[in-house]
Amino acid sequence: VSEKGYPYVQVSGELTLNEDQTKAEVVYRVQQNGYVEKGNTFYAGNFRTREKIFDQELIMKPGDPFSLKKMTEGQKNIRSMNIFRSVAFYPVGLKEEAETIHLFTEVEEEKPFYFEVTGGYDSEKGLYTTSTIGDRNFLGSNKDFKIGGELSKTGYKGESRLFEPRFMGTRVSADSGVHFERTEPFNQKFGVKSKGTDVQFSRKWKKQTRLGLGFDLEKREQYRRNSNVDKDDVYDPRTILVVTPSIRFDSRDNFLNPKEGIFCLFGVGVSKGIKDSSDNFFKPRTDFRAYITPLDRLTLAGRGSVGKIIRYGSKSKIPDDQLFYLGGTNSVRGFKENELLVDHDNDPVGGKQMFLGNAEARIDLGSNFELSFFYDMGYLNDTKDKERSGNVRSSAGIGFRYVTPVGAVGLAYGHKLNPQSYESTGRFHFSIGYTF
Repeated sequence: VSEKGYPYVQVSGELTLNEDQTKAEVVYRVQQNGYVEKGNTFYAGNFRTREKIFDQELIMKPGDPFSLKKMTEGQKNIRSMNIFRSVAFYPVGLKEEAETIHLFTEVEEEKPFYFEVTGGYDSEKGLYTTSTIGDRNFLGSNKDFKIGGELSKTGYKGESRLFEPRFMGTRVSADSGVHFERTEPFNQKFGVKSKGTDVQFSRKWKKQTRLGLGFDLEKREQYRRNSNVDKDDVYDPRTILVVTPSIRFDSRDNFLNPKEGIFCLFGVGVSKGIKDSSDNFFKPRTDFRAYITPLDRLTLAGRGSVGKIIRYGSKSKIPDDQLFYLGGTNSVRGFKENELLVDHDNDPVGGKQMFLGNAEARIDLGSNFELSFFYDMGYLNDTKDKERSGNVRSSAGIGFRYVTPVGAVGLAYGHKLNPQSYESTGRFHFSIGYTF
């Protein structure tokens, strides 16, 4: 009754038993008292933020039945915005049992501008440095606008992005941007230059589920890095449109250092070449991760990832830069980056089908140190070149990490199981963050 506009409702109950005390009659008396409606909302402390941004987050509108629950939900929505340090609601007239309740909202805004510089070393890209400058409350509209770039041993990239948590006032978030990039992945015989624009839409469906839809228009050029590359392996500049619907479920208890829960992502990239049919294919991919902590200091983690490229409307071969490659810090440790499979020239072999499996036991040693034992397995099939080994490769190893508030920093050694005569027996990997 209170939620329907009667916050001053009073309820009393009376109990009456029959003579042999085998039945009870309960009578509730509900006194609604006066009907109360929501009045105006007044704001203070929003020196930069527009008032309409607040109004989008409030559940109640002026004239609606006053609801304490809806008032709390609106306050929670505003507090969850990334642009305020504190938020307080004061219902004016509630204590006096007025017929109209006005809301007075007092906020303290975060500093909108930020500048970040990071640097380090990662086995996947070598030495690197990144920088970003942005405004988390762009034009007072609760939009995050940023410009950033990265320089590493494998190349460079730059981008500008605009994130809107409430696209056109809806509950759909939008992340759009433009970018350029030049990358030469480790151990690959080709490099890629690209530039383009993209927009990603997402919406929370249920408590732990999010739906997504992405559009990416990109001009892409694959070039030779050495004279050993066949002429047929080099492509003219291509313009590609990719549409990617996806669904994500995430019940992990912590994003950076999960101990319990599961994460599952399924997406299908529908790629279409504008003038060239070599990029006409579907690319479904699933990533599943699970975490459980059976003992106080022991966490068991697992990952399974499956991908496939399905050609449509064309018989031409898939470009090298679109194939799946495995091996390295973030896939199968113990192998060099992208070198799970190699051909007889020792060049990486990519495939149209991929499966990746990882299992890891993480032991908390105390003082933020962690010891891990892992097993990795990778599978590539439908390859363009003849690989020198079987399609399935695996490794096992040990890792040591220091867990910081912003992620883990670690060193791991992976030992190849059944290494070939032309291979090393294993490899060290340094990484920032967990492999999965």
